[in-house]
Amino acid sequence: MRHLAVMALVTLALAVTESAGVNCPRQIVFEKSLQTLGNTRTMNMIAGDIDLDGDIDVFVPNYIGSSSLWLNDGHGTFSLSPQSFPLLEVHGAAIADFNGDTRPDIFVLSHASPSRIFFGNADGSFTMGSQQIGIGTYYPGTIVVGDVENDGDPDAFISYYTLPNRLWLNDGNGEFTITGTLYGDGSGNDMELADYNGDNFIDLFITFADRPDEIWLNNGFGDFINSGQTLGNSSGYENSACGDVDGDGDVDLAVANSVDGAKVFLNQNNSGLFVDATPYFEAGTPKIEFLDADADGDLDLVTAHRTNGAKLWVNDGSTNFAQVSQFVSAWAQSIACADLDGDTDPDLVLGVVENSGGNPIFFNRSVDTCHSSVTDVDGNVYGTITIGTQVWMAENLKVTHYRNSEAIPDVTDPTAWANLSTGASCAYDNDAGLVATYGRLYNWHAVADSRNIAPLGWHVATDADWKLLEIFLGMSQTQADSTGWRGTVEGGKLKETETTHWVSPNVAATNETEFSGLPGGYRYEGGAYDGIGLHGVFWTSSEISSGFAWTRGLGHVYSGIHRFDGLKVDGFSVRCVKNASCCDGFRGNANGDPDDKVNISDVSFLVSYLFGIPTGPAPSCPEEGNANGDPDEKTNVSDLTYLIAYLFAEGPGPARCPGISVN
Repeated sequence: MRHLAVMALVTLALAVTESAGVNCPRQIVFEKSLQTLGNTRTMNMIAGDIDLDGDIDVFVPNYIGSSSLWLNDGHGTFSLSPQSFPLLEVHGAAIADFNGDTRPDIFVLSHASPSRIFFGNADGSFTMGSQQIGIGTYYPGTIVVGDVENDGDPDAFISYYTLPNRLWLNDGNGEFTITGTLYGDGSGNDMELADYNGDNFIDLFITFADRPDEIWLNNGFGDFINSGQTLGNSSGYENSACGDVDGDGDVDLAVANSVDGAKVFLNQNNSGLFVDATPYFEAGTPKIEFLDADADGDLDLVTAHRTNGAKLWVNDGSTNFAQVSQFVSAWAQSIACADLDGDTDPDLVLGVVENSGGNPIFFNRSVDTCHSSVTDVDGNVYGTITIGTQVWMAENLKVTHYRNSEAIPDVTDPTAWANLSTGASCAYDNDAGLVATYGRLYNWHAVADSRNIAPLGWHVATDADWKLLEIFLGMSQTQADSTGWRGTVEGGKLKETETTHWVSPNVAATNETEFSGLPGGYRYEGGAYDGIGLHGVFWTSSEISSGFAWTRGLGHVYSGIHRFDGLKVDGFSVRCVKNASCCDGFRGNANGDPDDKVNISDVSFLVSYLFGIPTGPAPSCPEEGNANGDPDEKTNVSDLTYLIAYLFAEGPGPARCPGISVN
């Protein structure tokens, strides 16, 4: 259970983002914890599993006062470790296993004394190493670690305020030797170690305060050669971050400049050559960090400004960053992003300037509004997916009772099936073991039964529902209105990928909508079964004639979607769609006019809805003609009273339609 007692439920961001194929909105929300991790000048917050218990702890390097280690209980509540780190004026730190004993060690940079490594012990304590690494008055600024020589141990790059950046090589036992190469001339600020050119050796990016930034490429022998490429301006103190911003598999860069602001540079085809991806934004911000705040697969940014505070900038997938929140107004001198509460999404801890209320924690409480679930009358739970403006079941229906709990007959005998004029269902080939994967097959009489086979608040997809989906996926209106196999790749976007359930070749299957269409086969009017693995056929609730209704089909050798007239006695799969809001807009305003005033068009809209005439901008409900929920589904005075009361916000009872709230 999450420790809610330590959190102030403060919503800091609200945004809508989209993921490819399904137009999936996500509500971005961060909540501020009541707990803070110290209250002193913290230059470089470090997050990692320091006690090896599977959660993320935080080391707080303090420039004023003692540095501290905060241990996580696994749910985002931290306790202060009694461990002492007796170095003053600590400016930076790094966590890695420096001596090869599999336990994390902490490399601490000090301005008041030589830097030291604190080696982790088996009991969770730390022992300060004897080696004095550099001189404190050289003023080490930042440290990055990585296996420069590919010899299996982490080496260290350190920047200094008065000297060039230097590389310290690890002997594998946590003893370091400085190399002779000088990187820069004393104005280096921050660094990033990553393989920028795809040769499996980590390279070096250095930011400078008085000249453009530089890329140094690893020569494969434990040293680096200046590539000659420079990035950005030369106007101020800079902090950097690296990660795959555009999702192409290589490492990109972000820089925060204390004068010009933030900028992103994109790596070109893993070549180590970078181009500007953004103009400078948030002028004057000297701190920056990557995180995927909205879980959409691309990296977002947190920036920290001396006077504007820390802000979240969300990437739209095309390296266009838009601000969606401000975390704190104080100057955050360090930013650490990690999953602090064990729910898999990235949280945030900021090291703010002293006397600013303490170093705050922000938990990511962003809500996935695209994926959800619905439960039918039997208790079966189905995953759901938002596709465009619709919410679809992502699984085939398997219910065995109508909504009023009366049984849907399970008819196995082929002759009995062929002669039905009432609702029935079956498992493919009468094999109950297939239902969990493929759902059940239903005749159209079950689909059309007034007792309803869909879960409450849902309906069996109509022909119009399918057309709306198909047009969203790329069909024209003309294609959607036609019959036979239509479209190009729209069916592929709906089909489950691979050949676990589909027979090869499963043409064009991408399942980018997450509809996860399956080849559940069908039952002929004579009662025989066919097509499992080859075809998925779905009823619509839309009738054509006394003997036929509209269907949709997906095929293993087809990339489009089939629309045809199915015999009502056939057995097909069923997908349901969540009911749309019948009366969109604010209470007192049914038709969605922006002026929010009751007028004749509102009354007209509600009367049209009542009598089953879909008009206006709001979608109509599938159970038109009955607003108040009477089981007889007949229009009567109480229906009209209900709608008038809704319009004038008086409220006779619970709303039938999603989106109406009368109280």
